[in-house]
Amino acid sequence: MLDPLFFRSHNIDMRIFYMCLLILSVGFPHARSYAYNFLFTSHNKNEVAVVGAGAEIVWKCSAIHPQRADMSKDGKFIFVSERNGAKMVDVKSKKALWKYQCPEVPWHGVETAKLKKGDKVQLENPVAQILGEDRFLVGNEGLSVLLEINSKGEVLKSIKCESLNKVKHGEFRLASKTREGTYLIPMTASDLILEYAGDGRQILRIKKEGPVGAVRMRDGNILAGGYFGVSIFDRSGKEIWNFSAQDLRRASGAREKIVICDVKELDGGNILCTTYAGANMPDAMEISKDRKIVKIYDWPEYTHLSAIQILDEDFKALE
Repeated sequence: MLDPLFFRSHNIDMRIFYMCLLILSVGFPHARSYAYNFLFTSHNKNEVAVVGAGAEIVWKCSAIHPQRADMSKDGKFIFVSERNGAKMVDVKSKKALWKYQCPEVPWHGVETAKLKKGDKVQLENPVAQILGEDRFLVGNEGLSVLLEINSKGEVLKSIKCESLNKVKHGEFRLASKTREGTYLIPMTASDLILEYAGDGRQILRIKKEGPVGAVRMRDGNILAGGYFGVSIFDRSGKEIWNFSAQDLRRASGAREKIVICDVKELDGGNILCTTYAGANMPDAMEISKDRKIVKIYDWPEYTHLSAIQILDEDFKALE
């Protein structure tokens, strides 16, 4: 395996190192035996991009500070969060079919030099999930609430979340509704991973530093990523597996602290995850349960990746 220290000592761009890893990964003992397509969101480019099985970018569209994106089951539409709302994008034309805008409210959260209680603020939304026929999940940071809405922006249901640090940006991140009908919410600023039942009752509360993404695994455990790295928790909230941010940094050769965003369980048990940082670390990584980096994805034009979604061979949503 190539040594990142060799590249550093010879003043070779680390991105060349990462691209070499990408090319050579087909020969790794733990390399995946199948290809997959996926989409991701990128802050620095303000784009949603779709990646083919050969790691090439096959489609992209613009979005304002996108955090989460969700491809429809038929592959015709992508629902994307934007800084102050969300939009439904037609894949073929790349045009927005409709938009949701977060409300403007008097501020009652954490005060800053630029934000005082009572000030009118435009709330932010990092959540975008297609739930079914004309039903979608979004969120309002600062109000600590998840909302099920229709395409007219009408609120059909709301879930109030516990918040220990109510901030305008970064209160929570990649929240979602699970197949079981519960709501899984990484409360980033509060260092909490929360789960709520459909009736709004809190049913799980996990303390963990800076969680960003969390998903329910096939076996019922919770897979989460954040400032801590990547962890798995059992149904009681006990941590049963971890690939720490420090170990990920050493294994990848990254020159900055690793911040994991979204995490997805792959067929075969490996984990695909994104990193939210600059040019000195890979954009996305596939890792194994024995704490090895199986594959690295890195595109010179992209940094600060957030959401990731696995797609089938026809670029349709798998979940």
